[in-house]
Amino acid sequence: MIIEQMINWLTGSILFALGCLVLVAGAILINNLLHRFWKPVTVVFMRNDSVYPKIRFATADDSKEPEFESQKPVDKTKD
Repeated sequence: MIIEQMINWLTGSILFALGCLVLVAGAILINNLLHRFWKPVTVVFMRNDSVYPKIRFATADDSKEPEFESQKPVDKTKD
């Protein structure tokens, strides 16, 4: 009787762990499928902007290549 209980406990433990892994994988899959629809969630009731700055998303201007000034010629004859 004790062997049967141990086998049942081991089988149950393995199936429980596999079930937890399937649930986590499913949650990750659903999150990855719906990630573009999520909105940021804040759980802070008294928000301090110095610690938690306001969320800012990138705009089209942020993704442009930076424009640098043209380099000025260096006069090497004055050494």
